[in-house]
Amino acid sequence: MAKFKRGAAVATRAIADKKLKGQLRHSEKLAAEAAYKAAKAEQWLLPEEAGTLEAEGLERTWRFSQVLPFSPLIDLNCP
Repeated sequence: MAKFKRGAAVATRAIADKKLKGQLRHSEKLAAEAAYKAAKAEQWLLPEEAGTLEAEGLERTWRFSQVLPFSPLIDLNCP
């Protein structure tokens, strides 16, 4: 997850303005959440092994594409 972090967090202890301090805390929270979600998405989208499409019976494989119409038909939980 360190790959997606923005850098060191802003030190809010020295800031006297309550509104600014709250905004900075909120933005840091959002940045941390975005980094976590990006790491999860990368883990899901870039698996260790490359997947393949297999033809069944007399299907012609030149018609296969990884476009939206086929994505609901592919089982992502297959070993």
